[in-house]
Amino acid sequence: MEDKVFFSIAKYVPDLLRDEKINFGFAYYYPSERKLGYLPSKNVNRIQSFDDELDKETISMLQADLEYEFSIDTLDNDEDDEILQNLLMKNDNSILLYKTKNFVNQIQFTDIHSIIVDESLEKTLNDLSDIYLYYDRSIKERRMDKERIKSLTKKIIKSNFGKDFYSNINANINNKLSFNKEPYDFKVNIKNEIKYIKALSFDYKKYYKLYDELKIFLFDLQRTINNNHEISNKNFIVVINNTDFEQEFEQIAKDILEKEVTLYTIEEFNNVIQKETVFS
Repeated sequence: MEDKVFFSIAKYVPDLLRDEKINFGFAYYYPSERKLGYLPSKNVNRIQSFDDELDKETISMLQADLEYEFSIDTLDNDEDDEILQNLLMKNDNSILLYKTKNFVNQIQFTDIHSIIVDESLEKTLNDLSDIYLYYDRSIKERRMDKERIKSLTKKIIKSNFGKDFYSNINANINNKLSFNKEPYDFKVNIKNEIKYIKALSFDYKKYYKLYDELKIFLFDLQRTINNNHEISNKNFIVVINNTDFEQEFEQIAKDILEKEVTLYTIEEFNNVIQKETVFS
C-alpha cells in the first residue's frame, strides 16, 4: 500500500448566499502513524481583508476550535469515542469523513483527497502548505520558482493515479546545449490520450524576465506543433505558482497563455486533477 496522508481544506465562508470562500487551513490524517491534525492559516490580515467584519479574536477562536476538533488527544472526550477509535484503525479517509461532515456553515471542508508521503510527514505537510496556504509566508519566503512547481506537479500526478500510473509519467530531459527544446516537463499518457505539462513561475520581480520565459516557451510550443501535426494546443497544460494576478504584467502573461494553452495555478491543478476532469 502506498504511504499517503489524507487531507481536506477548511474554507471560511462569510456569507452562505454569496458562497465566497477563502482557505482557512487544512485537516489531515496520516494512517501510517495514526496522526490526526489541523494546520491553520496564519495570515490573519488576508482573512480579515476577505471579511472586514471578522476580528482577530474570532479568527483565533475558530482556529483553536478546529485544532481541538482534529486532535487525537481530544478524541477520548468525544461522545462517539468508540466509533472514532474504530475509524482510526482504518488505513483510509474514514476518520476525516466523519469529522468534517457536519461543517456546513461558516467553516466548510472540501472533499477529502490524498498525497504521497515520499520522505516524511513533515515535508509532505509543507508541500500542502505551499499549495493551499501559499500566502501564509512572507513575499520573500513564498517565492516559488519553476523547479519547485515542477516538483509539486509531479507529486500531484503520482498521488492521484497510483503506482501503475508512474510508468506513464515521462520527465522531459532536455539537452541544455540544444537549441530545440521540447515545451513540456512531463508527457502523461492517460486513457490513451497524451497531455503535455509545463511548470512555469510568475514569481518574478522584473516583468521582462517573465516575458522572456514566455517567449521561449511559446516559440518552442509553436515549433513543436508545426513539426508534429498530431499535437495541438489543447494537449498542453501550464502550471504556475498560486497568484491573484494583481500585478498588471501577471495579468498580461495570463491572457497571452490562456489563448494558447490551459493554465492552472498549482492549487487549481491539484483540485482539478483530483476530480480527473483535466484529462477528460
